[in-house]
Amino acid sequence: HTQQLTIQGWGDFQHTLLTNASSPILTSIRPASEQQNSIVGIDHVVLNVGQHQLAAASDWYQNLFDFQVQQSFDIQTASSGLYSHALVDRTGQIQFNINEPSSPNSQIQTFLDVNGGAGIQHIALRTANIFQAVTEMRSQDLSFLPIPQSYYTNLKSRSQQAKDFSLQHQEWQDLEKSEILLDWPDNNASALLMQIFTQPIFAQPNFFFEIIERRGQVQGFGEGNFMALFQAIEQEEQKN
Repeated sequence: HTQQLTIQGWGDFQHTLLTNASSPILTSIRPASEQQNSIVGIDHVVLNVGQHQLAAASDWYQNLFDFQVQQSFDIQTASSGLYSHALVDRTGQIQFNINEPSSPNSQIQTFLDVNGGAGIQHIALRTANIFQAVTEMRSQDLSFLPIPQSYYTNLKSRSQQAKDFSLQHQEWQDLEKSEILLDWPDNNASALLMQIFTQPIFAQPNFFFEIIERRGQVQGFGEGNFMALFQAIEQEEQKN
C-alpha cells in the first residue's frame, strides 16, 4: 500500500513523499527489452533559483529535510557563471543540488526567464554502465550535448600525470566517441565520475536529463565536469 505526504518546498514547489512506490520516472524510461536495464536509480536532482537566493534556498532544504552541504561551486566562464550548493541527506542516499546565476547573462538566468521562475533544471539517472546506457539512448534518437575535442586533449594530459588511473584503453576510446565527461579526485585516480547530459527534451530549454556512473565509490560532483557542462550549454544557447 502506497502512502504519500506533501510538504511545501522552495517557492511554490510542493514535494510529495511516497512510501512503497517505484519511481514513475524510471518506469517510463526503462527500455522495453528486459535485457536493457542499465539505469539503476536517480542519482540527484538540480533546482535553479533566482540570483541571491542560493543561501536562503539551501538553508530552507537543510532545515526541511536535514540536508547538509556536500560541496560548493563557483563556476565562472568568459561570459557568465553560477554559484551552487550540492546537498546530501545524512544517509548519503539523497542528493539535491541548487544553482543560482552569478550574472544577468548566466545560462541559469536564461533558464529562469524561460521557466518563469525557479524550477528543476535536470534529473540525473544513475547507471552501472554509462557506455551501454548512452548507446541504448542514442539508438532511441535521444540527443546529447556536444563536448569540444579540446576537452579530451586536456583530459588525456591530466590522466597521464595521475597515479593508478583505471580507465582502460577501449573505455577511453568509447568515452571520447560518446562525448562523455570524466573526472576524479586528485588523490584517487581509480575513483571515476563519468557524466553526460542530454539536449533539452522540451521545446523550451528548461529541462534535461543527466546520465552518471560512479566508480570506486566516488562521491560528489566533478568541478571540471561542471565547468564543461556550463560551457556546452552556453555553446548550444549561442546556436539559437
